[in-house]
Amino acid sequence: MSDDDDDDKSSRGLSYLGALGWTFALSGLTELVALVGSALRPGGGIDTGTIAFAITAATLGVVLGMARVHAPDDPLSDLFGAKPTAPILLVLSLICGVSIVFAVSEIDATIADKLPLDEETRAFFATDTLSQKVRLSALAVAVAVSQEVFFRGALFGLLERDKPRSMVVFVTTVLAVFPPSSHQLVSGF
Repeated sequence: MSDDDDDDKSSRGLSYLGALGWTFALSGLTELVALVGSALRPGGGIDTGTIAFAITAATLGVVLGMARVHAPDDPLSDLFGAKPTAPILLVLSLICGVSIVFAVSEIDATIADKLPLDEETRAFFATDTLSQKVRLSALAVAVAVSQEVFFRGALFGLLERDKPRSMVVFVTTVLAVFPPSSHQLVSGF
């Protein structure tokens, strides 16, 4: 093999079929981790915590697999599309996030009236102590961040290397809502 072949392999993009394959891999690994996690716990049920852990762990595994296969010599920050952010943008995003809290809480109250939670979910979200609230918040953030790292980071970044951006946006959006994606796992159990 020549050096040119090695360069091509270290920075090769991802095909659309490959993106679908990685999405199926994420879905399958998520279900496997959820089943194993529930089997190892006393009581053996799949609850919201198990699903959140499964999504986060499987996503980390698949993203590291994607990095190893498609960008073995690139830093992970390049794969994820992570770039330095100006501090003023962080302050502005914090201000925007805080400013919509009241509107979102009104929407949340309206949805809660129309679609009440089942008892298992209500028990999971019932928090009495600060440590429970912190754990629940960390779990929610970990799931959201891991999904963003997969779909908008690794998948988008690898597809964008050699494909038109508009098509990459469309494909990653479809794959994010496609039934085998791990987004559907929560409603599937």
